[in-house]
Amino acid sequence: NTGATSACLGSYEPTRLSLPTLTIGGFDGGGASGAIGASTVQQRRVEGYWTVVENMSYTAGNHNMKFGFENRNPYFDGASYAASRGAVSFGTTAGTSAFTGATPLETFLMGIPSTGNIIVGDPTTIVRNRAFGFFVQDDWRITPRITFNMGLRWEYQTPLHAEGDKLANFDPNLGLVQIGTQGVDKPWNPQLSTFQPRFGAVWDLTGKGSTVIRGAFGIYSSWPVYTVYINSAALIGNPTGALFFNAAGVSTQGTGAIKSGTVTFATANAVGSAAPIPTLSWTSAGPVFPTGVIKCGDGLTPAGLPTNPGTCAAGGIDQNFPLPYAKEWTVAVQHAITPTMSRDLAYGGNHGSNLIGATDANIPV
Repeated sequence: NTGATSACLGSYEPTRLSLPTLTIGGFDGGGASGAIGASTVQQRRVEGYWTVVENMSYTAGNHNMKFGFENRNPYFDGASYAASRGAVSFGTTAGTSAFTGATPLETFLMGIPSTGNIIVGDPTTIVRNRAFGFFVQDDWRITPRITFNMGLRWEYQTPLHAEGDKLANFDPNLGLVQIGTQGVDKPWNPQLSTFQPRFGAVWDLTGKGSTVIRGAFGIYSSWPVYTVYINSAALIGNPTGALFFNAAGVSTQGTGAIKSGTVTFATANAVGSAAPIPTLSWTSAGPVFPTGVIKCGDGLTPAGLPTNPGTCAAGGIDQNFPLPYAKEWTVAVQHAITPTMSRDLAYGGNHGSNLIGATDANIPV
């Protein structure tokens, strides 16, 4: 009886649950990271997109014009379920041996766990958004030997939306804010000024097609993929409904409804010390894992009070983050030596701006 009732597993039926992940210090069980029992890398991913594309062309005199429209509708449904059945380690933390001089295996056989953790709640998230793109292009044959290309593309992407308001952002002034509550209806403000001009030219020096000079310049942008928002910015998994502890050990219940995450339980009673009594019940009666509540603190011990919970990872994204883009340019000369052989000399360059990056706000400047 592990007591695992996570929504990741469906309804709780002890006979259908496999072992939690067991780690014994110094042993390689042959499983994930040398563990015994359920793998810690369980995950579910259903992702893709459907799109609508329409392109048209029109020729008038020495102009060949093209127009186009694109609508993309990506989606993501899933999560990582690491430790959904729980994880318990033995003899992996200093001072948690079953008795003085006990080996990790002896500690395991005595049933004294060092640490444990399990997922609580349901981390599954369904995320969607929409993207639109328009372009116009004109290939203008100025003379039989000179062709000029010019184009313009505009793109727009809606902010992410998660079913059940499971996205949350970290605001330095407001703290953790669950999207769809507290007057915040989107994780960031969408950009409208996303114009991307492109230019190019071709010059046939001799008029015979034997020597040609080409040049081009363009601005290209790309919206970040979902993993940037989900993993790097960590908009999924911010525990707005956790129990928060300040430095004085006073707790405050979070106002949000996101209560899924990994709960870590106290270490075993250290031999010869006053460490906390273990909260894991490694017995046949069980349940091994008690009901877990996500708690966030500083990990310090206020005077005369129990040690605060450890820190909870929280992520966020700038409400007005700019779209990443790159400027690209190239100049090339091509000369035909024979009807079947040519020589090319080209130079190309690019410069990226507003590139995506992550900053740890806890690192002092």
